[in-house]
Amino acid sequence: MTDDVLKSFSKILSTKVSADIIKECCLIIHNYAIGPSLHAEKLVSLGAFDNLCNILINSNDSSVKQEATNSLTTVVSGSTAGNLQEMLKRDLVLKALCAALDLTYPEVLAHALLALENLLSVEEIAQYNPYATEWHVVGGLEKLEGLMQHENLVVSERARKIMDTYFYVPAKEEYQLKDKALDSPKN
Repeated sequence: MTDDVLKSFSKILSTKVSADIIKECCLIIHNYAIGPSLHAEKLVSLGAFDNLCNILINSNDSSVKQEATNSLTTVVSGSTAGNLQEMLKRDLVLKALCAALDLTYPEVLAHALLALENLLSVEEIAQYNPYATEWHVVGGLEKLEGLMQHENLVVSERARKIMDTYFYVPAKEEYQLKDKALDSPKN
């Protein structure tokens, strides 16, 4: 697919068109993102990724949000660590994934949680993960706590894994940001 065609799909995502057209564009972007990581990189650089994020944040149509979530999570899953860092710098992706966690479809929720885990793992080796902090700021921590009680086992286990990896439970039984410096042995 040429850059001009991708730009056209990206532009459609940012205009006021019917939900069916947006869903079709999301499906095409999803199918393109399944390819090599270069495809995900192109989708980010040409603006399609940002437009998918904006759809998730601003749309009131759950079927459109579902298709946008599928596309966004496929782009994230197919990305290199460098591309994931670029996505995180754009300040939209965590807000978009937080919005995706409002959907009710277990498969979509599981994919959104996997994308979140991939993004948070970018800074896993750091003492302090600024993206975990940002996730907390956008309201994601509360949504993850709720999903830990989800009836779908895949969703609840994935939410718990993220909470246990990037957040911890102190004595007062509340999840807070995990500071890896607290976990390191003292010399």
